[in-house]
Amino acid sequence: MNSPPAIGDRVGFIVGGQRMSSARPTQTQVAQYTAAAQEFETVLAHLRQLIEVDLARLEKQMEAAGGPLDTCRIPEWKDQ
Repeated sequence: MNSPPAIGDRVGFIVGGQRMSSARPTQTQVAQYTAAAQEFETVLAHLRQLIEVDLARLEKQMEAAGGPLDTCRIPEWKDQ
């Protein structure tokens, strides 16, 4: 099964094709860029869900279970 090129590859191809050109982008290039931009919005939404919701929930669960703290974050201290 062939998978489509990565978003970065597609945008790089479009930009590379325009870098040395004084011509306006073709309709195909505009369509490719639009498709890549729309796909990126979906990927970005998924990444935000993973980082802001899923990872935050997992960190709280690990902290509640007494798991080790990641050195890149500040623990939530509760007054007792």
